[in-house]
Amino acid sequence: MGFSTIATHVVLFSVVIVMAAGLSISFANYQAKIDSSMRDQQDLKVSQLKTDMTIINAHNTSDRVILYIKNIGSEVLSVNTPSLNITNLFIDNTQVADYDTTVLNDGQNSGLWDPTETILVNASYVASAGEHKALFVVENGISVEKLFSA
Repeated sequence: MGFSTIATHVVLFSVVIVMAAGLSISFANYQAKIDSSMRDQQDLKVSQLKTDMTIINAHNTSDRVILYIKNIGSEVLSVNTPSLNITNLFIDNTQVADYDTTVLNDGQNSGLWDPTETILVNASYVASAGEHKALFVVENGISVEKLFSA
């Protein structure tokens, strides 16, 4: 074997090593993204399993629907603030945009909806006479519903 053959083999071997290193780095990044995504999914499922709530009372005034909802799970939940809309309210399968949430007797975590605490949901909604369904959805997708009469 001459020098040119050895040089060619060294160059080809170097190219193969560089390509293998690049491929290895690419797979490592892909694996890190998969791990992160799986952790996020797991955190969401744990949060959903720990979330439970019940509508204690639902009633209607002339232009408002008022709900009292108690957090009976073990998850601390967020409620709406003026700059962040993280819960959703539906009445008769129609999303209600104009509503306020207030944590009653806010205890340990100010502004958060802790277990055993109740929130007041005050919605601007004119309900016709008859039976209606209120559906309240929190940040992790768990919902609670109640029928009420107007």
